[in-house]
Amino acid sequence: MNYPIACLFWEAAGIVFLLIGLYDYLNQRNEPVGFFSNLSSPSVTDVKAFNQSVGKAWLLYFAGYEVLGLLILFGNENVILFGTILGIAILSILLVAVYTAVILPHYRAKDSKEETVNE
Repeated sequence: MNYPIACLFWEAAGIVFLLIGLYDYLNQRNEPVGFFSNLSSPSVTDVKAFNQSVGKAWLLYFAGYEVLGLLILFGNENVILFGTILGIAILSILLVAVYTAVILPHYRAKDSKEETVNE
């Protein structure tokens, strides 16, 4: 049994990740985009390249999210339940890992301290 209505809702929710990725990638402001909601933006050496890298990470997350949405159309109940939940967990961990281990160290200014919580 497939669930086309559920797939439409899944794909519509994925549009949020697409919009975040496009906003970050096309951002023309001269300040780095934030990644975590409770942390201030880091001090980076190349703002435009940093923003584009963060945007690309979000766009890749969107692509993975959309592929997982296809499980809703073509999978059975067990595949839908476990595949989408496990897939989103893995995608989310990968997104944070890529940001913290690849993007942030590459662009962080040398004199920058760790990110601080906004008060």
